[in-house]
Amino acid sequence: ARSGSPTRSASPPGSSPQNSKDPLGATLLLGRSDQLQEILLGFAIVLLAGLGQSLLGEVQRTLVLLIAPFAPYLAHELWDTLGEKSNLLRYPWPKCDAALAKEDEVEIAVQLNGKVRVRMLVSADATENALKEQIPNDEKVRVLLEGKQVVKVIAVPGKLVNIVVK
Repeated sequence: ARSGSPTRSASPPGSSPQNSKDPLGATLLLGRSDQLQEILLGFAIVLLAGLGQSLLGEVQRTLVLLIAPFAPYLAHELWDTLGEKSNLLRYPWPKCDAALAKEDEVEIAVQLNGKVRVRMLVSADATENALKEQIPNDEKVRVLLEGKQVVKVIAVPGKLVNIVVK
């Protein structure tokens, strides 16, 4: 700008000096807010595509099959990109090996007179008798039982152990 001439700064639409009723550019924000969903969906697609590129073969096909009910058009495009000639809708649903999904340990609640006092990790296949022996001997539970007489121990494998005390 030459000296003596007024300088003008570029201002975004909606924040011009003439528009004093809209100082924060609310009209600009309102116009862009409707595009937010499209932007977020696009971002999610890019993330899923990036994940798919790092996976191989059968895992990629499984990922596309899992996406299909939620994003069918995307799934069809990815299916074609994988070079699959069969119809995606006719391809069998992926099988799951339940043994691989099985938990080794489960979190159970330890109650004293019906009130949860401690949560503990125990073996998923622990029996009722094993829980009745193991839980009262645990360090955290022993501290809670100090000075109290154990009346009964109720164990529900995989869920909780309730210790009734006086």
